[in-house]
Amino acid sequence: MVRNSGRLKITAAGLWVMLLAVPLVALGLGNLVSIFGSPALVAFVATWILAALFLVWGNWLIIKLKRTRATVRATRAELDEALGQIRETARNDSLTGAANQWFMYEILRQEWGRAERTGSPLSVVLIEFDGLDSYVDSYGDPAGDILLRQAAEMITGELKRPGDLLARLGGKRFVVLLPDTDLEGATLIAERLRTSVENDTAFEDAGSITLSAGVAVRTAFRQENERELLEVARDCLAAAKKAGGNQVLTQDQGV
Repeated sequence: MVRNSGRLKITAAGLWVMLLAVPLVALGLGNLVSIFGSPALVAFVATWILAALFLVWGNWLIIKLKRTRATVRATRAELDEALGQIRETARNDSLTGAANQWFMYEILRQEWGRAERTGSPLSVVLIEFDGLDSYVDSYGDPAGDILLRQAAEMITGELKRPGDLLARLGGKRFVVLLPDTDLEGATLIAERLRTSVENDTAFEDAGSITLSAGVAVRTAFRQENERELLEVARDCLAAAKKAGGNQVLTQDQGV
């Protein structure tokens, strides 16, 4: 018997060996117990008994193997589903469903390395919601959480490319990673997000909550690593909020 493609099979050579070996063994047994009759008769009967036992045993093994494979497949499917849920939990923010800070830094490192190798632009848009603290003070954390989830859904809907990533940095601050996007393109996206929040009735009803953003793009002369790229975006965001909020400022505006 050999294994072939994961199934129990009997080769032709193995079958002939079995057919020859079993009668010979039985014949030897028959000689030892010749007092019970003709050795040939004993051999014949023993052969059929052994063959029947072998077939029963083989069928039992095949059934058991099939059941084991079915169990393994079911267990593997359950494990794959559990691992998928673990990965999803490990990389996503539990409140908004956006990527979490850890996963964002991992992707940012990868995209920074790719931008260095290819010379392609890499932009980040750092976002913060103006007026959210006052809203939470008035209506409580649950109401603020609802607005943050709505904001994450709205921003995700505005990102059109699979490679674009929205992540929550904590509190009311988010970041959008935009690979292969120059400063002009990133600024247009940031402005579109700001306008969407400004015109969304859910945010207007919540007390005129608006969006401020700082935009930075990777340039060899301004940043040596991905952390410095985020720092430039933070400076731009701080300047936007200091100027009154509800606006987008970029690294080329003297920040």
